[in-house]
Amino acid sequence: MATRHLLTEEEIHTLLHTSGLQRQPADAPASTSQTASNNAPYATPPTLAPTPATTTNPTSDPVLNSIQAELRQLRSMMSLGITSGSLSGGSGYTLKARILQRLVALGFRLQSCEKLLSGLSLASDDTTAWQQILISLQTQVPIARDSLLDHRGIVAFVGPTGSGKTTNIAKLAAQFVQRHNNQDIGLITTDYYSVSGRDEVCTYGRLLNIAVHRVNNRTDLKESLDSLSDKRLILIDTPGISQRDKDFKEKMDLLFDQTQPISTLLTLAATTHEKILDEIITSFSRIRLSGVSITKIDEAPFIGHILSACIENQLRIYSLTNGQQAPHDLIIATIDKVIYHALREFEEPAIRTQQPEIEESTVC
Repeated sequence: MATRHLLTEEEIHTLLHTSGLQRQPADAPASTSQTASNNAPYATPPTLAPTPATTTNPTSDPVLNSIQAELRQLRSMMSLGITSGSLSGGSGYTLKARILQRLVALGFRLQSCEKLLSGLSLASDDTTAWQQILISLQTQVPIARDSLLDHRGIVAFVGPTGSGKTTNIAKLAAQFVQRHNNQDIGLITTDYYSVSGRDEVCTYGRLLNIAVHRVNNRTDLKESLDSLSDKRLILIDTPGISQRDKDFKEKMDLLFDQTQPISTLLTLAATTHEKILDEIITSFSRIRLSGVSITKIDEAPFIGHILSACIENQLRIYSLTNGQQAPHDLIIATIDKVIYHALREFEEPAIRTQQPEIEESTVC
């Protein structure tokens, strides 16, 4: 697996003395030079040519942002006793450097890597060191204590458009019906912005013979929750909302002016770019998140960046999805399953031979 490119010390020296970056504060906003791909790890950033100092604001210049990110990464590595030469396999190639290289290749962010590497002082070889990393992951990755399949109450899935909310709900509902029965669960769709989204939820409801309610406002939602109060689990599908939507708060208020408590899960697609990921979490954290569901792990080269964000924000992981088939492709999160998928190499998805187990009900 390809690893992230680091600027050489000579390139750093040239950039510092030709672009005026030495005058930038150490805590300048971070950026990333990685770009997402569905079939390969983040690509190596383009070669940066020295340019004369200008009055351009570095926070809006992608080239300067990329340079600043590399400088911050270099400083972080130096604080761990690691140099760019050690990562390229030189004589100073240390145990920590090898482990860091492996973690970065799996998408983990440096802030999380520093925490994971902090306990390696007693490790004498790579095998022992990696075992200690696994132990660190077990203690640091937040996992939900209660399984969604045994949950009692109301769960709303929120997130950006295309993050996989509706498909996630369909898989969860199908597995819940298999474990319990279709009389114990109800579905609500508040996605009044998307006709196709509503139709999709209603289709899943017919297939599973589950009651589905469509709501447009707070009053409708309250009435639907009251009518489904005898259900063990109520799942709410919400509209896809951009983290930059100027009406974000107003669109989310529909859910959170209710007398009944609602658990809120943020769907985070594993294909989400690291910088956008931070924006999403910051925006949706305004509505008091209960945890996250990580989706589309089959489409991403790694999920280390998602786990890093969960560690840094202490967001509990409830589930993962790794395909389009319901109910198969939903994984209820346990620490062992999450670590397994975090440390796997990206592979082309296997050709599926089984047919979906959901059969259309004759009851509408």
